Amino acid sequence: MKTLLVPLALASLLLTAPAAGADQAAAREQLAKAGIAFTPEAFLQAVSMSESAHAALFVEAGIDPSVRSPGNRTALWIATERHDLETLTALLAAGLKPDAKTAPPLDGGKSLVFEAVDSGDPAIVRALAEAGADVKAVNDYGVSPLSEAARVGNLEICQILLKAGADPNVAPGGFPMIYGPVNENHLEVVRLLLASGAKLGEHKPALLEAAKTPEMKALLEAAE
Repeated sequence: MKTLLVPLALASLLLTAPAAGADQAAAREQLAKAGIAFTPEAFLQAVSMSESAHAALFVEAGIDPSVRSPGNRTALWIATERHDLETLTALLAAGLKPDAKTAPPLDGGKSLVFEAVDSGDPAIVRALAEAGADVKAVNDYGVSPLSEAARVGNLEICQILLKAGADPNVAPGGFPMIYGPVNENHLEVVRLLLASGAKLGEHKPALLEAAKTPEMKALLEAAE
């Protein structure tokens, strides 16, 4: 029985490898027919011009997805910064993974998910989270994407990040992230964070002092 395993494994590789190569060749042929050169510059231009179908073809054709623009942006960064959900979705669907090579942090340690939060578009955040982007990465100041979403009161984005595994107890500067939405009076966001396991701990008196409405005070009074 053991003697059959190696030949079968080799046969499997021989059957699948040419198919992948054929797919790449077909994608390059489509780009050539469209008069588009298979170069990193042309790839990034397609992303910048929101040519989602062509951008996806580059990925399928085997382009290096970590190539960067003169502004040090990868394709995923360009699409996210432009709030271009269609192109971002096309890149991800073509197999581009938002990892350390294709979605490296930029100045200040800002992550791609943090940039998506700044866009204010839940669909962009969801697309990245579902593709496996790191939703927990904090910037150089210890602020997480969830911290920022909570501070500005974007309830839907907070829900997406928490579902993807974001930590509601990150403490930028040693103070709990829940202080942001308490101070900005985002009652439903605070309610969500508490329901998701956020703790007040020793900061409860300061948080109560920051509360601006009776409803917020009551919510915090009942929390640990």
